[in-house]
Amino acid sequence: MNMKPIIRTCAAVVALHCAGFALAGGEGWTADFAAAKKEAAESKKDLLIDFTGSDWCGWCIKLNKEVFSHEPFKAGVKDKFVLVELDYPNDKRRADSSPRKPSR
Repeated sequence: MNMKPIIRTCAAVVALHCAGFALAGGEGWTADFAAAKKEAAESKKDLLIDFTGSDWCGWCIKLNKEVFSHEPFKAGVKDKFVLVELDYPNDKRRADSSPRKPSR
C-alpha cells in the first residue's frame, strides 16, 4: 500500500487546522503592542488586549468563537478600541511562524 497520498492528506489537514489558529483574532487585531499603543494615543482610543493561548486555552478559543468573531462585537468596538491579540501558544513552532506573534 502506498502511504504517500495518506501522509500528504494528513499533512494538509494539520496545516489547515493550524492556519485557523493563526487567524484567531481575525481582521482588525494586531500583535504589535507598541504600534497599537501609539495608534490608541493618536486616535484617543483605549486598548483592548486579548492575552490568549490559541492552541491550548479552551476558554480563549471559546471567547474568540462566541464573542470576538461576531459582527455585533466588531461593530461595537471599532470606534472605541484598538484591538491587540497577544498569543502564547504551547506549540513554540507556531509562535515563531505566526504573523501576529507578540514582540517581547
